[in-house]
Amino acid sequence: DESAFIATLEMPIPVLNRNQSGVAAAASRENGARFDEDAARRTLMARFAAAAGRLERAQTTFSLLDENILPATQTALDGAQFAYREGALDVLNIQRSYFDARINLISARAELASAAIELDALAGTPQLNQLAAPNSTEAAQ
Repeated sequence: DESAFIATLEMPIPVLNRNQSGVAAAASRENGARFDEDAARRTLMARFAAAAGRLERAQTTFSLLDENILPATQTALDGAQFAYREGALDVLNIQRSYFDARINLISARAELASAAIELDALAGTPQLNQLAAPNSTEAAQ
């Protein structure tokens, strides 16, 4: 019995051992997690800003093509076809310009959708749904 009593006197008392090394390690992990979170937030914000810029540029390009260039080339093509029927003009160059404008419009629409998808993925906002409405001259043709 005396040896058991002596053994209990030699054991460290938990009240005096506050696990300071464990607390310090946990605090260090917490700080590391905060730095990682901040870095991830900055990266995400940079990607979002880049995608938003891409979407804006694609929208500008698409609008320019849809509202100005394609109608102008359509008018030129219509006039050239009329002149061709009258025997006065070679229509092939004008047709090529018109079809190039249509190809550029389709490419701009694809870039616009791609940028909207990227923004959807980054922010969870439905940008692509706004593009689905067939309100352009492209959809009418």
